[in-house]
Amino acid sequence: MIPAQGTHLAEFRRTADAGNSYTTTMRVEAWDDEGLPMVVGKNGLVLAQAIEGFLGLRKNEETIRAVIPGGGWRVRVKNTKDTWEEFVVAWVIDHDGWATPLTPQWSEPDKMAPIAGPAEGDVELLPPQAGGGAAVD
Repeated sequence: MIPAQGTHLAEFRRTADAGNSYTTTMRVEAWDDEGLPMVVGKNGLVLAQAIEGFLGLRKNEETIRAVIPGGGWRVRVKNTKDTWEEFVVAWVIDHDGWATPLTPQWSEPDKMAPIAGPAEGDVELLPPQAGGGAAVD
């Protein structure tokens, strides 16, 4: 077995309750000794072809291209209860050039998380302050 690098997705045809079909994907986690794709099944890794509806493989274009320092940027998050600011620790640049800010995940100090979107409140990006002052309220 050869570990995969997240470069491919296995595609599957599914059928919804109303009889409409749609396509889903699963990340290829490994390649077997013959080079066949393996995905996570109920009890571990299984051959993608063994799962009903397997269509084939496609290149995973949703990969991280770069991670760059936060550069003094901050985010202001407003929800129904509070408003707070946090530093952007880093920016994750994806395959399309989109930048997603990462902020500290205070519940797990050794981890960072992408900033929450509108589902968790309004998010405003704040540029670095002139003169280098970057204090967070």
